[in-house]
Amino acid sequence: MEAADEAGEGQHWIYTGDNEVPHDVTHVRLSDDVTVLRFRTFQRRERLVAVELNEGLVEVGPLAFNDCTSLESVRIRTDPIICEDHRSLCLS
Repeated sequence: MEAADEAGEGQHWIYTGDNEVPHDVTHVRLSDDVTVLRFRTFQRRERLVAVELNEGLVEVGPLAFNDCTSLESVRIRTDPIICEDHRSLCLS
């Protein structure tokens, strides 16, 4: 089953921090308990279009969104985020 089918059209696939992100995912929402995006969390998810971060996110690891060539939107609902390197998404 593809991630798009699993989430349903117009819905987000929920990232819990423990699950591997499917390569065909298009829309992701972070679970409320995720505080860190680890190294290469979404790397090479070339169909990923939109990500909704949660209020509890405090750190984005290196290369977390590397090669997400279709990424158009990242909704941020949080205070500034600590980033490991300049290739990660961060606020200053």
